[in-house]
Amino acid sequence: MRRIRKFLRCSLGLVSRLPEVIQVEVTGRCNLSCRMCPRGAMGVPERDMEFEVFVEVFSKVPQAEEVILSGWGEPLLHPRFYDMVAYLNENLPKVSVRFTTNGLLLDLEVLEHRVERVTVSVDGPPGRPSGIGHVSSDLAWSNLERLLKARRGGLPEVYIQSVIQGPAEDLVRLAGRLGADGVTLVRLDTRHDPSLSRPSWEEERKIVRRAKAVGRDLGVQVFCANDQGWALRLAGHLDRRCLRTDDYIYVDLDGNVTPCCNLRWYVCGNLLKQDLRKIWKGRKFQEFRMNQKAICDGCDALKYRYIGGRRQEAGNRR
Repeated sequence: MRRIRKFLRCSLGLVSRLPEVIQVEVTGRCNLSCRMCPRGAMGVPERDMEFEVFVEVFSKVPQAEEVILSGWGEPLLHPRFYDMVAYLNENLPKVSVRFTTNGLLLDLEVLEHRVERVTVSVDGPPGRPSGIGHVSSDLAWSNLERLLKARRGGLPEVYIQSVIQGPAEDLVRLAGRLGADGVTLVRLDTRHDPSLSRPSWEEERKIVRRAKAVGRDLGVQVFCANDQGWALRLAGHLDRRCLRTDDYIYVDLDGNVTPCCNLRWYVCGNLLKQDLRKIWKGRKFQEFRMNQKAICDGCDALKYRYIGGRRQEAGNRR
């Protein structure tokens, strides 16, 4: 149903009445330092969101379908992470709670709470060398396998996420052997580090098609944010509009609301001071929707084709 609503909104150039997806940056700290990660270039503070700030943020959120408790840091480093999950379970019982982790701190405590999806971000099958400085740890794979064996009733859903570097069929096969629900393939964003390289667009399409073919044979869902099918591509006017921003907000450590995790400098309001409806309908969001192409500055993280573009300098951020 949500996908149908998104198709209709994007086709007509509309946005949701209120955001349906709330992504919350619960911490800016991480226990890894991956070359591919733009956390440092973005100036993400290395501290945690205060629990009182978290509670205040969600006192301003009357409804949401999905809450993602992860940003540019490792969420399981937050000493009160599962208190946050418990708060959502009690106060927003219908919301789908999800998070992404590097897997190093993942344990079975997650099974004590109502979490719909855990995504474990790795660099591919164990032992595969990386050219982008993203660590793939035996400990992360061990923690992932233990969770898959211990879960009951198919919850939480467990997805394996990896940046597209080369063939992904082995990763999909491994996901199938372990019993994971799916694999998410992510495009590398090179704007913050020009020394990084990624496959050509044509090669990326081949990688995704082959991975999806293996997934169909094994019953493993393979998802790529850049390839959501022809219907949504048409609805997004063939890449002229980002498919994320019609029903989504990103909330940083201090309660600031931005249209995207990549636009932390473009603050549209603050949930400690303002109502969500006023922010969503406010001047800054209206300006963003009218000038999205210029503000997003060549980002192709969620576009079908490569766009390229430079990273916007801090002096130009107004």
